[in-house]
Amino acid sequence: MTTYEILHTKENDHNLVIVPLSNSNAKAKLYEKDYDYLHSLGVGLPWKLFQGYVAVRNNNKDISIARLIKGAGKGQTVSYADSNPLNLKRANLVIKGGAGKRRATDILKIKEYKQNRPEIVHVMADTP
Repeated sequence: MTTYEILHTKENDHNLVIVPLSNSNAKAKLYEKDYDYLHSLGVGLPWKLFQGYVAVRNNNKDISIARLIKGAGKGQTVSYADSNPLNLKRANLVIKGGAGKRRATDILKIKEYKQNRPEIVHVMADTP
């Protein structure tokens, strides 16, 4: 069974979560409240780097985590203010006009529990 370690930390008085990606040594950073929101939608792990953005595989499609966080809809795209697709902090995500075919949440399917789901370990960073 694959195990993913989610690191919880603080940055400038914001609670952050650092999520490892399955296909690289890179890690995505986002606000804890957005991670909790994604979890409430049924978005699980693994996440991966796919065509220059962080995505989750769901319903046989790779869905952009940034699009899910911002709620981007049809005709919209999400860009990164600092050009870093691993920085998924809401303040870094900018909605623009684009080629989005549908709202990302509309294609999500909540997965039923499976025996081979990855184990997720939450680790709290030492903060002063």
